[in-house]
Amino acid sequence: ILADTENLLEQIQDRQDLRSGRLRIGVAPIAYQPLLDRAIGTFAGAHPELAIEIRSGGIEEIFSLLSSEAIDLAMGSTYLVERWTDVQTESLTDLRRHFIARRGHPASKLAACTEAELMQFPIVALSDPLSSTTVADLYLRNGLPPKIAHYQSDDFSTIRQIVRETDAIAFTLSAGDLKARIRR
Repeated sequence: ILADTENLLEQIQDRQDLRSGRLRIGVAPIAYQPLLDRAIGTFAGAHPELAIEIRSGGIEEIFSLLSSEAIDLAMGSTYLVERWTDVQTESLTDLRRHFIARRGHPASKLAACTEAELMQFPIVALSDPLSSTTVADLYLRNGLPPKIAHYQSDDFSTIRQIVRETDAIAFTLSAGDLKARIRR
């Protein structure tokens, strides 16, 4: 029994020191996963003995898993998770809104393109409640009737392809400052 207890205490210490065990992370919406890529790679390199499982899904699914302790932590927008009072939240960074468009987009012919002018084109956004609310707010802020995005997807490759093939402007979020503009 003493050897089993010592072994158990050793296992607990290994887990606390991140030398063993499994870290289960949820990401919602799915499109937020790229925001974790660099951090997860660095973390995995620093703790190679720790198994890491990343699950992506809708906000309801991921935060239900967190509430039931099926995952250890989740990444999502604070705005969307406030209603889960049984989970502790911590703000990591502010996300910035960006618009992206294809090369040769009609907006590139405008002398000074304003947000209101961009809102005249179809919008591509993530298919989550935060993006839908934010897109509707953008229309309202620019004196336009609120609409949902014309195209919605959780896959950035799909969003990028829609932007390449249409006059749509993609609404994206990032943790950093993008030095992007409509290319002329």
